[in-house]
Amino acid sequence: MTTDDRRRIARLAQSHPLQSAEYVNRKPEDRSGKQTSTRTVQRSLKKAGIFKQLPVPVPAITPLQEQKRLQFANEWKDFDFLSVFMTDDCIFQLYRNKIKVWTSRRCPKPVKKIPKFSPKIMVWGALSFKGFYLKIVDGNGNIDSRKYCGLIGEFIPYASALFIDGWIMEQDGVTPHTSRFTQSFLADNFVQLLQWPPNSPDLTPIENVWNILKKFVEKENPRNLAELREKIILSQHEISSTIRVKLMGSIQERLRRCVEAHGKLI
Repeated sequence: MTTDDRRRIARLAQSHPLQSAEYVNRKPEDRSGKQTSTRTVQRSLKKAGIFKQLPVPVPAITPLQEQKRLQFANEWKDFDFLSVFMTDDCIFQLYRNKIKVWTSRRCPKPVKKIPKFSPKIMVWGALSFKGFYLKIVDGNGNIDSRKYCGLIGEFIPYASALFIDGWIMEQDGVTPHTSRFTQSFLADNFVQLLQWPPNSPDLTPIENVWNILKKFVEKENPRNLAELREKIILSQHEISSTIRVKLMGSIQERLRRCVEAHGKLI
């Protein structure tokens, strides 16, 4: 295989990222008119630093959402967030399979049996500089306006004890958060809101919290819903004061990067 052949193979692979090595192999031919083997194509691509990788799923942000993100970031990028709670809900499930395990080339590839319908538990959490609040959502896991207000009602005494001079609660714009019932409840209870821009999980550090907790729970290997619930409760101790300060302290930088990116994902 000549240098020109290797360059053609690299260009073809990069211009057709969804195609296989077999497809790439059918296109370029060497000067003798003979087709190279698929294995040779694979080695050539590897040597050129070209390999297949599963794309990372990210939110599909519309131009209007980019404008809202940029406007929000410009308005809040210099705010210190010292008395703000970043809130969100998250689903934990049994038999999660996201952690790599040790093995060797002499052993069969590791397997993990996962049921078709894996049991799940939903939780609601609030992260601040001073503390992390975690609540398991009872029932079928769906949060409507009334259930959401019930969660906030239980949360208010905790937040008020932590910030006696007042606090702000961040929330996203899903329907249970913005319904008339919820807005009336929050107003009646004097909850000061910070409405987060749409489609912006990259701007909030509570997404990092969920990753930490899920990794801990999976390593604990719960075998049923009762154990899953127990491990979720235990997992909140993973969010130390150092982690809280580091994550909450990252919000300003995230917003500034959003401004630099003109509202696009950071």
